[in-house]
Amino acid sequence: MYCTASDVKAFARDSALDDAVLDLLLDPISEAVDRWCRRSFGTTIGAVSFDYQDAKQLRLGRDLVSLTQIDTNADQSFLPAAVLLEPRSGPPYQWLTLINSSDQFSYSDTKTSAITVNGTWGYKATVPSAVKLATIKWVLAEYNKADVQGFGAIGAAGMNVGMAFVESAAPPMEVQELLNAYRRRRVEAL
Repeated sequence: MYCTASDVKAFARDSALDDAVLDLLLDPISEAVDRWCRRSFGTTIGAVSFDYQDAKQLRLGRDLVSLTQIDTNADQSFLPAAVLLEPRSGPPYQWLTLINSSDQFSYSDTKTSAITVNGTWGYKATVPSAVKLATIKWVLAEYNKADVQGFGAIGAAGMNVGMAFVESAAPPMEVQELLNAYRRRRVEAL
């Protein structure tokens, strides 16, 4: 969740907004922000396995905030000091390169899931301010639509809230403008 009901109320300068309705909107809109941007702004700590790609470099295909360790199925381990996280302007980091010229990623038996990267995954350690603001504005836009259109689908505090907007609709234009800098671009091959 990229903002709280209190954040939305403070931004709107309206303490009378219904907490139960805001709470229903917060998670789906945060998830919709992830879908729109094609990345997650929340962080998770854990291990992710990758197929063997290259002896010196590993493209992640997802955002990495910090690295704890890299292990291979050939019983190799690499600590952060042995790895260059790239781009250097990160986080988020998109690929890893072994620094020492004698170090190489190896695999045993299969290239499939041969390399495991342990670390913190996500865009940054905290949600960027522009993403939080975009989420607040989107929540308010949907809250205000509900006042006009009514609700239908999810119930709370005697009200039902329709959530179809988060599955298919693009965010409001002012929200898109805030999120466009964070949106992962798709590169399609012919």
